Amino acid sequence: MLEVSPSSSTVHFTSLSPSSVADFQRTLDKPRPAERAIAPGHGAAAACHTDGILALLAAKNIPLDRCCLLDPKATEPVAPGDSELFDVFLFGGILGDDPPLDRTRILRREGFPSRHLGPVQMTTDTALAVTKRVVIDGSAFIRFSTLAGSRERRDVPAVCSPAPVFLHEGPSLTLAALSD
Repeated sequence: MLEVSPSSSTVHFTSLSPSSVADFQRTLDKPRPAERAIAPGHGAAAACHTDGILALLAAKNIPLDRCCLLDPKATEPVAPGDSELFDVFLFGGILGDDPPLDRTRILRREGFPSRHLGPVQMTTDTALAVTKRVVIDGSAFIRFSTLAGSRERRDVPAVCSPAPVFLHEGPSLTLAALSD
């Protein structure tokens, strides 16, 4: 997750239990082995918080309307121009339930503006990477390819770019973890 985020960004993990913050931060701060080195210009900082996203936004003086909730029920897809509208991209909910239990509704109730990434449920790492490719790199659209394994078929996102992709300074990418 940190590897695909620009070095100008910070990934914030919010709503963590007090007992997990220090251990999680130490894990995130560990040096990487040479074979997992991060490309220049990539490798966001990470910060762990017990407070929720609303407290984090307030502490950083970021208005709610500058924080985009990535929500599968949003009416608009994420788009390259969204980097002008939003300073923070909020990834919430808990994956894995089929059918989904719509845990993102907890954040939706707060009134965040929202965007979606298409019809396929993604891991948070993948959602962050796809959002970065579209919003920061300016990739045009998202399509899905089906990979078939021995036991299952899975739709995976492929971000298509009409021109070469160049990394540039962009908005902060923020992750909010929800607890039930």
